[in-house]
Amino acid sequence: MKPYKEVDLVQGSPKWLEWRKYHITATDSAKILNKNPWSSPLDCYNEKMNDKQTIMTPAMQRGIDLEPKARELLMSLHGVELKPKVFESTIYPFTGASLDSISDDCETLIEIKCPGEKAMNKAFNNEIDKHYIIQCNKQMLIMGLDHMFLFYYFNEFLHHEIRIERDDKLIRDIIKAEVTFWNKHILEQVPPAKYGDEFERIDDERANELAKRWNELNEREKDSKLEKDKVAEQLSKYTQEKNCIFTMAGIKHQIIERKGAVDWKEISIQYNVTTEDVEKYRKKTSRYSKFSDI
Repeated sequence: MKPYKEVDLVQGSPKWLEWRKYHITATDSAKILNKNPWSSPLDCYNEKMNDKQTIMTPAMQRGIDLEPKARELLMSLHGVELKPKVFESTIYPFTGASLDSISDDCETLIEIKCPGEKAMNKAFNNEIDKHYIIQCNKQMLIMGLDHMFLFYYFNEFLHHEIRIERDDKLIRDIIKAEVTFWNKHILEQVPPAKYGDEFERIDDERANELAKRWNELNEREKDSKLEKDKVAEQLSKYTQEKNCIFTMAGIKHQIIERKGAVDWKEISIQYNVTTEDVEKYRKKTSRYSKFSDI
């Protein structure tokens, strides 16, 4: 038995919009996993339960307008007929996917993106946003595929295709999150919080551009630290647990020892010091700002 069944719907039609209200689609998956930079689990809930409409942006309209041209180009590149189709899972009937382009034998699956210049440059460097990876893996879950393609189309001269391999761990995370979301929120009609009630949502476009830039720099810093740690490990065979200087590089190496932290909880128990007495000696609470990825 196939893990999917085709649904006779035209994407964008009123019947298709109604079908989406009763299914968790591939575009919903990143929202539910808190990995969509523009939307949240609460947004997904309101789209299903409260008819919240997605605002059509110029970028979204560009994608709609260019998708047929991208699909036509893909057919010539792959030598196979490709169509937009809608499927739902036979294993998890409340899940589904509206596919941009899939062959009649359901073996060739391609997700189409028609981004602006900045995102297109990222694509040429094979930099794929997390929510696209999640979307593609949800499609592979529905269709039972081991790989698919992500096609970035700017125009007939500028385009780039990336092969996406199935990530079974990510797919398990998707299944777990969506089953929980469906059972706890949709069926019980209980809206989820967005990253906890204490977080305020900022939707300002300029602010989010800055936040995305911070995230890019943060990822670059992580990669740099990883490389730096590897070099430090290689250098350790020269330092041999000694204080030393690399004369030509202008770098010094030191062995630094710090005393371990005092176990105040154990001291309190041993000397019968109450929690109230300990709190008398607590220093004033400090606050600081911290950014981190979700």
